Amino acid sequence: VKQAIAHVHVKDAIMHGEDGEPDYTFAGEGSAHVEAILEDLLRSGYEGMIAIEPHIVKVFHLKEENPDESRAYHLYVEYGQRFEKLFHKIENRVKGD
Repeated sequence: VKQAIAHVHVKDAIMHGEDGEPDYTFAGEGSAHVEAILEDLLRSGYEGMIAIEPHIVKVFHLKEENPDESRAYHLYVEYGQRFEKLFHKIENRVKGD
């Protein structure tokens, strides 16, 4: 199946309680095994798109209150920076092998 993957969306969360409601986290800090999955993809030769889904503040496709825009902006920037650091760590590990 891996050879048919054209693009990947990345988000992470920790599931809580019986209702299974997610607590969204930065990529690599939840229970979605983001780091292992990305490493496996890179080791398989994946060169496609990777889109981040920074649901830290708000899940846009759900109807919720609007978050503080300044806080949201800073968290989205932080999410991107953390993901870039995580990705380069994985990429360097794969290239080093």
